[in-house]
Amino acid sequence: MMSHGSWWSLPGTHSASEALAPRGRKMRTAPARIAVIAVVAPLAFLARLPSVDSRTADELAHRFHFTQRIIPPPAMPAGGIVYSINPSAAHLKTYLHSIGASVVLGDVDGDGLPNDLCATDIRTKALVIEPVPDTGARYAPFELDLGLPEKRAASWPFECRLADLNEDGLMDVVVSSMERTPQLFLRKDTGSPHSALSADSFVRIELDPKGRISYILTINLTDVDGDGHVDLVIGAYLPDGIRVFDADATEHVVLQDGFSRARNGGEDRIFLWAGATSGEHPDVRYREAHDAYPTDTAFGWTLAMASADIDLDGLSDLFIANDFGTDTLLLNRSTPGHVHLIELKGRKSFFIPESKVMGYDSYKSMGADVADINDDGLPDFYVSNIGTNFGLHEGHQVWLSDGRLTGLASGTAPYRDVGEDLGVSQSAWSWESRFDDFDNDGVMELVQATGFFKGTINKWAEIGQLGLINPALIHDPAVWPAITPETDIDGSAPEPFWVRTSTGRYADLSTRLFPHLTANARAIATADVDGDGDLDMAFGNQWEDSLFFRNDAPAPGRSLGLDVLLPIAGAPPGVTTTHPGVPHWREGTPAVGARVTVHRSDGRALVRQVDLSNGHVGARAPGLLFGLGDEPSSAIKTDFVWRDHEGRLHEQVLTLSPGRHTVVLAAAAGAPT
Repeated sequence: MMSHGSWWSLPGTHSASEALAPRGRKMRTAPARIAVIAVVAPLAFLARLPSVDSRTADELAHRFHFTQRIIPPPAMPAGGIVYSINPSAAHLKTYLHSIGASVVLGDVDGDGLPNDLCATDIRTKALVIEPVPDTGARYAPFELDLGLPEKRAASWPFECRLADLNEDGLMDVVVSSMERTPQLFLRKDTGSPHSALSADSFVRIELDPKGRISYILTINLTDVDGDGHVDLVIGAYLPDGIRVFDADATEHVVLQDGFSRARNGGEDRIFLWAGATSGEHPDVRYREAHDAYPTDTAFGWTLAMASADIDLDGLSDLFIANDFGTDTLLLNRSTPGHVHLIELKGRKSFFIPESKVMGYDSYKSMGADVADINDDGLPDFYVSNIGTNFGLHEGHQVWLSDGRLTGLASGTAPYRDVGEDLGVSQSAWSWESRFDDFDNDGVMELVQATGFFKGTINKWAEIGQLGLINPALIHDPAVWPAITPETDIDGSAPEPFWVRTSTGRYADLSTRLFPHLTANARAIATADVDGDGDLDMAFGNQWEDSLFFRNDAPAPGRSLGLDVLLPIAGAPPGVTTTHPGVPHWREGTPAVGARVTVHRSDGRALVRQVDLSNGHVGARAPGLLFGLGDEPSSAIKTDFVWRDHEGRLHEQVLTLSPGRHTVVLAAAAGAPT
């Protein structure tokens, strides 16, 4: 296995000044055209998509194998679906319906495995919960009653999240819908793990009793104020209050006020957990934290969010990925009941374009993920946007932490973009992205959901011209070109599967692993669905069937799988407990935000956090999976840092063997600190 100490330093490379330095009299007197070639040729080389030779690609691909299955979509409603649109944006009907395919994996039926899925489908404008393909017909697929208004074409489910909102050990469902407030579906406690799962198993609650018209395209679930309970961070897109999808609307649709600094989107909001009950009539209460965001950071066109503890103080910091404008990193200095967020920005430099500096970037961010990519124990961010050569090439970003946390006090973001260095800045029009370890060697792969429109008329030229229009006019749909169902923009791009090579750069193996996969994907969900010790994944696809990929890697390394839980609400205080295998019925609730560090005998430390919502409209299941590769030890030192339900911060070290374990972290009284 390659050395991981300095994998981002590319062997054989030189600085630009060294590469172009004159060498002797002949070079100094060469014609000017030679000098031009000397400048352009290296730039052209750097602009190429990273590649490896065929033999190396075959060797890398041999480590992976996935079995593909179609996720059955919801049934088409009687009479079909009408794609409604505000008359002022009629020529953008297809464009404005280009997002809305969500998929997440989790344990909805309570059998201990994340072998259930929740998916939305733009074709049927419905949401379905069903067993993952090939995991048994444990219950019949069902649609939740969303209480949709009569104009269903104007309001439909967009995103699904799975979380235990009332901390009773049963998985609940969070749904965002167009032109309405998010809805919460709480699982009823019938007292038996054998109760049939159906739509009647849930109670529906409106998150915002004011009923504000919103376009919520992503929701992050994390403990913002450090009180030990999961809050809801709401990411809005289109401006609030405008009826974009109502064919009878009379108001004019307002789009973004520019392509690089738009700040007229819907308002991002934070709802703090304020109490809950369980039983046959469960309930959960939230209160909005007003004026939670600094300056105008709440009004970007938000498509993705991620939470991570960037300074290891036990509080979740927030990363907001915005379309048409700068992304936002917010340092969390909140206290229970009071939200205090500080905007961080990167260091500008003469040699770095402003668009490659965090907080000043101007790309069309559509996905965000968190991972410790360089093994320094600090979270890094991956941001996907448009990375299409000969299209609107912007480039995906890998924000690598430089470890200089002392600058946080002055508002400095300790991150630099190394996407080009790693070879993962170019692919296609990209949405969700996931850094995860699919062969258990301890090195993470990167998967992307790509594609925009799949049609017969290439519209890249029109999109390019649109980018040159006076920014003051962009908000008016009348200046936009028609986007019809025949439009094609990156419609046949493969879904990249990036694997790190011995040089430290990544190679895309998608054409070998998924030779016919060119879906217009939006969401990626990952989980060890069958409990066999490796990660499976699902793709949420737009205008076509979503897909599940069972991981059948020929020889994956050993792994340590952990279900990290807190005691359910009302449980008496106690000490941390562990047992082999998956959780028992209602044994605990996911310890969202807990940080776990696994120490391998080769000196590497693998860090993960319990996360169930980072990204666009997909998610990781809360279970953690650490690839151990050929780790010889049967005693793995594992550190846990978490907050209990009273907001107290704890740390504990356990020694665990490879395999699957359930860990129920100690409650407040008597817990280690």
